[in-house]
Amino acid sequence: MQHLPRLLLAGLSGGSGKTLVSLGLCRAWARNGLSVAPFKKGPDYIDAAWLSLAAGRPATNLDTFLMEPDVVRALFAERMRTAEVGVVEGNRGLFDGLDEHGSLSSAELARLLLAPVVLVLDATKMTRTTAAIIKGINNFEEGTRLAAVILNRTAGERHRTVLRRSIETHTQVPIAGFLPKISDTPIPERHMGLWSAREMDAAAVLDPVADLLQEWCDLDMLRRTAEGAPSLAESSTPLWPESHGGEPVRIGVVRDDALWFYYPENLEALERAGAELVFLSILDDEPWPDIHGLYMGGGFPETLAERIRDCQTPATTCTGCAKPGCLSTRNAAASSTFAAPWNTAASHTPCPACSPWRPRSPSGPRAWAMCTPRRCATIPTTPWGPVCAATNSITPSAPARRTSIRMHSACGCTRARASPVPGRRPVPASRVP
Repeated sequence: MQHLPRLLLAGLSGGSGKTLVSLGLCRAWARNGLSVAPFKKGPDYIDAAWLSLAAGRPATNLDTFLMEPDVVRALFAERMRTAEVGVVEGNRGLFDGLDEHGSLSSAELARLLLAPVVLVLDATKMTRTTAAIIKGINNFEEGTRLAAVILNRTAGERHRTVLRRSIETHTQVPIAGFLPKISDTPIPERHMGLWSAREMDAAAVLDPVADLLQEWCDLDMLRRTAEGAPSLAESSTPLWPESHGGEPVRIGVVRDDALWFYYPENLEALERAGAELVFLSILDDEPWPDIHGLYMGGGFPETLAERIRDCQTPATTCTGCAKPGCLSTRNAAASSTFAAPWNTAASHTPCPACSPWRPRSPSGPRAWAMCTPRRCATIPTTPWGPVCAATNSITPSAPARRTSIRMHSACGCTRARASPVPGRRPVPASRVP
């Protein structure tokens, strides 16, 4: 068993203030000398980047959609080895998930990690009703431990007094703090969430937020809450892929101020599988080295459109990578392109679906391959698990959101989409819209 002090911060919905509290708590504890391991319930890139800066160490995404429960626990335990306390920021409302049963919700993650839940509750224009909400949440789902509540956007001392009396009278949940209304939002938002830390002075944002938490919240109580989390059983689940041991594969990863949406665990998994990662930029005209594949994450390229337009070398190189023989996938969160020297018969193998030949990557981690004669999609086995070959007449495309199952237009069968995430599991077809 492992004693891993931890807590999960959740809200009733997006915009409740849980990110503000998570950032302030990580920053305040780190300033006080604690080693804080930050986590974000995935999928998320922006909040995770802010959490990394607040805690002074990389944040980890705990994505219960892409990873099996044992892998989530193993990843959490590994990242906690060098930390004194773990702070997990949930997403959306505490019980909001994929369906009416709350699948993949923050509450499910809290139960998986046996983590005490601290609820951040927006108390705007509410008094006694907050007690009813807290009581309902505390009794809604068995196994979810509501350990404390933080009241956000309180109007004044009288408001806070009535809130305290109401909650203490009608519930047994302790109050860890009252946050006042603040005139200016520390981090502005846009259509995909918060502004990124690359667009702002992070220290100028995080230190005042930490000061706010230090003044208005009981950090010692929150520390005791984290220390009181039950021990976790050790996991024997293999976390990382083994090195393939073949010919080295060099993968270019575009990571700069324009494109930076990556799970660090994906990059680490590629390296552990034997890939050599070369970090590139589309914001300067420096020539790129020879690479076997190109991995382009998402980001906010529209904010740097003029700089990207003025850099011709990356555009020319990317155009070359996109010629026949490789496949690009793109969505709002990420895009990736893998290329390989597929210009000789020696680098082709028979396609079981429709054609005598299909391109293949020479070794190592591989993504989609394109069958040249009839343009069907096939996915070879990856270091993260086998996937089935496609059949006929389908033009591959990235789904509108992060899913792992797509329907074949020709035959109606399903296949899992390759994803360099350790422990990725297939998703039942019933979950696909």
